[in-house]
Formats: sequence, C-alpha cells, structure tokens
Amino acid sequence: MLCCMFFTVFIVAMLAVSVFGIQQGDVTRLVTPYDSDGNECGRPDQTASEGLGTRDFTDFKYKYLSQFAQTLVPGVSSENRYESVCVKECPTGLDLTSPSIVECMINNDRVDCPYMTYDTITLLGYCLPEPNSAKETISKITESMNESDGLTTALLDLVRSWKLIAAMAGVVFLTTFLYVFLL
Repeated sequence: MLCCMFFTVFIVAMLAVSVFGIQQGDVTRLVTPYDSDGNECGRPDQTASEGLGTRDFTDFKYKYLSQFAQTLVPGVSSENRYESVCVKECPTGLDLTSPSIVECMINNDRVDCPYMTYDTITLLGYCLPEPNSAKETISKITESMNESDGLTTALLDLVRSWKLIAAMAGVVFLTTFLYVFLL
C-alpha cells in the first residue's frame, strides 16, 4: 500500500512538473540544434562563443558535424569529434575534385568554415549524412578498421574505460538493491 502511495505521488509530481515546464518554458528548445560552443542554431542573440560577441544565428538554422568523416577512423585523433557549426543550408553536391567550403557561423572550436566532406539531408535542423554518401564513408572507415588490429583497439578501450564500467556496475547494483529492498 505504501509503495502505491509513493508511486501515485511521483506520477502526480511528474505531471505537475511537465505542465509547469510546458507553460513556462520553450518546448522548441528541446529540438533546437546547438553548435559545439553551445550557440542555438536558428536563434538571434547568441553569446556562447567567447570573444565573438553577440551574434544573430537566425539565417544559420542547421547543425553540420564538421568532423563526421574523421570520427571513426583508427589512428586519427578524435578529440574534435563533436566539432560542429551552424550552417545556412545543409551541403549537397559533394565534388572531391574541387571541395567547397560550407557557409557557416564560426565558433571557438571552428575558426574557419569546414570543407564539405559528405552529402547531407536535412532532418529536424540537423545535416545528416545522405545514405549513399554515408555508405561510402562507412565502407572507407570499415576498410581502414580492417587494416588495424580490432582486438587491440577493443582491449585498449576496456582499459581506458574500466573506471566508468565499474561505476555503472555499482550504480546498477545499488539501484537493484534499493528496488528489491523497497518491494
């Protein structure tokens, strides 16, 4: 009986917080894309980029991941994998013989606009890889991964992330214990 009361209280509280958030907040910000500095694409008066002042992103509505092709290639630094910029239009018409620069709003991560490295389609304000272009990019990445030792990479990943794995196992154990205890 006590558990049912707690459950009901939490459901009512969740509904109250949801109604408050919808009434007082801006629901569209949940799907608004952000560049890697935290500027909202398609919105005016953005100040997240230090040293660049207040800028109007109204015409730059789409998020372009400038390092997409490099993120999964073994041996290439992945420290900039989340680097992104807001662009006016999602780039299409990839021509590797004469690469074109994407028209963007620079930020602290990107001091110049990136070259277009893949064709894109637009979905909810994001410039996502066009399926055929993505297929080509993924096959190139797969080829390069096949050339490297996958087992070594997997073991190194486990060594690097053992603390996080142990912490998550602890959280799961604690949550399970509390759940069983409260039943």
